[in-house]
Amino acid sequence: MQALVFGDSQTQGIGKALEPLLAAKGMTVKAIRHSGKSTAKLLTIAKALINPSQYDVIYLFAGGNDPSVNTGPVMDMLAYLQGAKRVVWIGPPPATEIGNLSLARKVFGSKVKHAKYWITSGTAATREAKNAAFKDAVTPTYATYYDVRDAFAQFPPQADGIHVKGDTAAQIAHNLVNLPAPGVSLWVWAVAAAVVVYFARQKKRS
Repeated sequence: MQALVFGDSQTQGIGKALEPLLAAKGMTVKAIRHSGKSTAKLLTIAKALINPSQYDVIYLFAGGNDPSVNTGPVMDMLAYLQGAKRVVWIGPPPATEIGNLSLARKVFGSKVKHAKYWITSGTAATREAKNAAFKDAVTPTYATYYDVRDAFAQFPPQADGIHVKGDTAAQIAHNLVNLPAPGVSLWVWAVAAAVVVYFARQKKRS
């Protein structure tokens, strides 16, 4: 069984917590980490480095760095990865109150003025809008969308307010490795894809 952990900087926290859990289930785990990359840029990387059909499951961390609420790159990514047996898309975590201001400034620079910077700057609201739009786009497809908010009644504040680490990452990783198998949406997507291919071939012949 082959597993791939792929995506943006959340692979450094949640992804690293997930990898040993997958290995404990007997999976061979590969990680490809590219901090700061949007979904569109991750797709370019995927096309260069990833053969989806080699993997039983791909855990994709993407969306937090996207410049806008645009689901086009999301659908393009899904179209490329559909050769994998299973894809789990982990959406952008919420931007929280900052627990360690000096760390946040070290990571993001002097623009981080206070503990509630992500809330007052509008970053938190934008991330919520992206998460909701991406969730709506992914859910009807063959892939599984995992919203990290579902792991907690109230999402815990993170040290720099953006990157999920420590106990929070560990809980999310535990949930990810125990996600139930996808249901009917997988078949709906497969049938839809088959229909598109069929009519494309018919059009070519005519």
